This record gives sequence, structure tokens and C-alpha cells, in this order.
Amino acid sequence: MVSPNVIQAIVPMKPIYEGKSRLNMVLSIDERASLSLMLLQNVLRSINNTKTYVEPRVVGGDSWVQSMANQESAKWEPDFGGGPNKVVKDAVLSAFEIDIEGIIVLPGDLGFLNPHDIDQMIDLSKNLTRAVIARATADGGTNAILMPNGMLIDPSFGPGSFERHLHLANIANIPMSICNAKGLEFDLDRPEDLLAYRQSRSDFDEVLNWWTDKLKSI
Repeated sequence: MVSPNVIQAIVPMKPIYEGKSRLNMVLSIDERASLSLMLLQNVLRSINNTKTYVEPRVVGGDSWVQSMANQESAKWEPDFGGGPNKVVKDAVLSAFEIDIEGIIVLPGDLGFLNPHDIDQMIDLSKNLTRAVIARATADGGTNAILMPNGMLIDPSFGPGSFERHLHLANIANIPMSICNAKGLEFDLDRPEDLLAYRQSRSDFDEVLNWWTDKLKSI
């Protein structure tokens, strides 16, 4: 059972062989699946090392995602369908129903995310009296959103969703702060994103090859 009176991070995931399709010209299908696991691990480790306790909760994916969640001490549950925004909304509502004080929705592909970025979002919430949002630089999407209990903003993820979420918060009279933490600006979808991430992480090829060999051996 989820403990009440905590902040919970919801990480929605696809099955690893269904993600990162825009990298199909530069990575094999096994490499793309491996990359999904590498990025998810970084997100979960960032959540687990914040100054303020944040409970990690992975929603969706497959047995590989579930295994990674278990390895990183995160709760895992299946995706019951309806599309990514419905999945996120259902997860948020179920958290609020058991008196979770606030949730942070984080994509599983934030390669540069670190614990301080999450702490900054929590600080900007002013003791969970304000919602907080972070913009994806590449497409104007939303790379993170914090919603205190009672401040539900209907999830509308996708390109351009940063402005949509701001508009929805304004309509609902929900006070909103913007987080400009560097680790929340970047998600890894395009070949140029992969190049930037590869250049910044000295062990990239070693870790990618390890996961790829592991996937191929099953």
C-alpha cells in the first residue's frame, strides 16, 4: 500500500520495444529498448536521491520496465489503456484518493535529470500551495508537472502542452510556477538529442551495449 502524506512521482512508460521510434535510423530496435531502460534508471535514481522524500511509481511498460522499477525500489503497475493522458490522470486521481499530498509527473526519458531538479520543483511549490511546470525545449511540451492534492490539471501531454497546461491551470484558478531547471528541459527523442546525450555521458556506449547484450540473450 502507498503511504499517505508523501509526494509521489508518477513515471508513465511504454513497453521498451515500442519507444524511441524516431531513433530507428541511428539505433537498432534492441539498442532503442536498451536506451529506454538506461533513461528510466536515471529518472528513478534521481527520484530516489532527492532532499525531500519522493515515492517513485512507474505506470505502464512491460516486464523489463517492471524489473527496472523493482531494482530501483519503485512501485510498478500496468497501464490499463485509454491513451497516455488518461493513464496519467487515472494515476494522479488514485494518488489523491489516498491522500498523497502532491504528485510530480515525470517522463521516463529525462537523460539529464538529477535530484536537485526535482528538489527545485518542490521548493517552487511553496509547501505544495502552487502547481509547478517545466517546459520541454525541443517541442514546447511538458517535461514535468507538480500538482498538489486538490489542484488537478487535466493532463494534455504532447507537443505544445506547456502552454496548454498553463491555460488549463489559469481557467481552474490554480496558481502555477515555472521551473527552469536544466535537467528538466531535455528529453531524448531525436537523433540530435541522442548525440548530445552520448557526448555528455562517458559510459554511454558501455552501458548501452551491456543492456543490448542482456536483451538479446533472453
